[in-house]
Amino acid sequence: MAKGSAPAGPDAPPGPPSSETVPPAGTLPQTAPSLRIDAGLIAIGKAASWLWLVTVGLIAWAVVSRYLFGTSTIALDELQWHLVGSAWLLGLSYTLALDEHVRVDVIHERLRPRARCWIEFAGILLLLLPFLAVAAHETIPFALEAYRSGERSTAPAGLGHRWIAKSLMALSVLLLLVAALSRLMRVTAVLFGLPRPLPFETRTDR
Repeated sequence: MAKGSAPAGPDAPPGPPSSETVPPAGTLPQTAPSLRIDAGLIAIGKAASWLWLVTVGLIAWAVVSRYLFGTSTIALDELQWHLVGSAWLLGLSYTLALDEHVRVDVIHERLRPRARCWIEFAGILLLLLPFLAVAAHETIPFALEAYRSGERSTAPAGLGHRWIAKSLMALSVLLLLVAALSRLMRVTAVLFGLPRPLPFETRTDR
């Protein structure tokens, strides 16, 4: 060990982050909690991606039945809308966990890694988390009221059990909230050394 260097290993105190904890451009280190959380979110996102295949099948069947057999149902049309919305909403947390969302800030990519982390820290803490808290406050009672009232489609022969679709809205907000907290842990690992960052070779499985 070099003279004056801090002890390394699991017993070393957290302390302020060193230059080695600053991630390469476009990456953040994983932490033990965020790694487990992201793995769960990615598994949910991959499972939800099958809804797109089901949706394509339903759309194909609707086209065939309408133009070849002259039949169509409102329930089938509504089911397509619900599946598209569900797949998109459940994919939001997956996208954030993998940092695949679209960034339109042309300044962000020109900054140093730690400066980008400070921007992300402020954005998550001051913008994203408050927005998701308000969204959860609105969508959870929205779904519960639909369940209690037995809400169904207002269209004749439309779908019943509207609470299922509305519950998926609330679930997607909660999953995105969890993804935001996981992302925040990865940012604080760079800025403050807590939670302890894992080696950069540790990546979320895509």
